[in-house]
Amino acid sequence: MRIRIRARDVRVTRALRAHVELRLAFALSRFGAQVGQVAVHLSTSDERRDRAESLCRIWVRLPRAVKVQETDKDLFAAVDRAASRVARSVAHAIEHDRTLSYSLAQPGKEKRPRPGPPAVAARRTTSPAADKVKRRPTPALRRKSPRRQGA
Repeated sequence: MRIRIRARDVRVTRALRAHVELRLAFALSRFGAQVGQVAVHLSTSDERRDRAESLCRIWVRLPRAVKVQETDKDLFAAVDRAASRVARSVAHAIEHDRTLSYSLAQPGKEKRPRPGPPAVAARRTTSPAADKVKRRPTPALRRKSPRRQGA
């Protein structure tokens, strides 16, 4: 994994560079060779000019690109949150690509069903006594509209 760090309006110190590399190594090391190139862009936020906020954008090259952006007053905190988000996004992208390739490799088979709650009809539990209760229509339904009274 190759990490490229670029900065605009931010001074990249050795501590900041080490922090970015350490966080990304922790976040992306479990994906191994699947992660190709990582680009980190650090700058001040363009959105809110009245507040001084730092912006961290991370791009990860997989078979498709994964992009994450975080802002915070503290640049180190923005890097932390962006690194954790990019780890989740990369895991999701890899899982999505794997299930997609699985379904494309076997055209006769459908995707595996995801485990989930039982069907709504199977969860319905009513007592026999509840079926015997007479339900009266509400007063609004019993009244005839003025149009129907004359007809």
